[in-house]
Amino acid sequence: MFAQGLTLLKSRSAFGENRLSHVFSRQSTRVALRRLSCAHRLFVPSSELDAVECAGSLELPPNEQQHVRSRRLKDGTMVELFDGSGRLAAGQLACRGRAVEALRWLPTDTGATEVPSMQQVLSVSCVVATPKSTQRADWMIEKLNELGVSGYRHLACRRVEVDAPQIEKRAAVRWQHVSIAAAKQSLRRTLLDCGLADANATVTRMAHWFPSPVVTLEDLVRQMSVTASEDVVFLLAKPDARRTLASWRRAHSPVLSPSERWTSPRQVVCVVGPEGGLSSDEEDALLQAGAIGVSLGAQRLRTETAAVALAAALLIA
Repeated sequence: MFAQGLTLLKSRSAFGENRLSHVFSRQSTRVALRRLSCAHRLFVPSSELDAVECAGSLELPPNEQQHVRSRRLKDGTMVELFDGSGRLAAGQLACRGRAVEALRWLPTDTGATEVPSMQQVLSVSCVVATPKSTQRADWMIEKLNELGVSGYRHLACRRVEVDAPQIEKRAAVRWQHVSIAAAKQSLRRTLLDCGLADANATVTRMAHWFPSPVVTLEDLVRQMSVTASEDVVFLLAKPDARRTLASWRRAHSPVLSPSERWTSPRQVVCVVGPEGGLSSDEEDALLQAGAIGVSLGAQRLRTETAAVALAAALLIA
């Protein structure tokens, strides 16, 4: 197996002196953004990235070695490194023939390739009765990652078709790989928090509220009753609700005030029930605890479609 490594450069790179020192400002940064956005992305766990900062070199993980070989990256190819917790680095591959031996890189500002968006002022999480179909669930996790959703939990309720052990297994294996692939494609710096004790995931409010991948409806109601406020909003997908998501968004979506600060809410949790729907008493419990029922339109949507539609409506400005 070919060995690949990283060599840390300290002060200057091909981008020029301090090209990325001021993100989202002036022409030099716009040039750097265009160059980085075209780079191949490689995932390096936080522990290994820490080792690079101390030792100056490391061997790429097997999955990334396969990525480099499959892409047939050539000498001088610009690449981007991320660890899933927000840190970002840029560098250059050096190859001998078809073997990748070294990557020279310079740590960059964590905001280098992520375009300013609603994600920077509004954190959106999802609590969803995960579909039984693995393919449909993976599609949902992929799209929530691409949209910039910060946290995801499975809702254990009366009519759900998948049990907790299955969800925990999916989160630990499949969803981790799906999240990494989606982050590479979407230029996202962080990974979706699915409830795993993973050092590479960003610490979110969802992680403090619900540390495991599965949330019971009782726990959700309990947390909602003490957390729901103007700053923390729980939106319940409710087909027969009089209020539509579009009308709620027009009235409450963050807007930039004259003081250059973003107004509330700062956190939105989207709650989506199973395909059979929540029972009437489950809906009543959520609404009494502070959830706001919103309709997504006249069409009847699948669970995964409703979750993605909610996230997209909130995060795409």
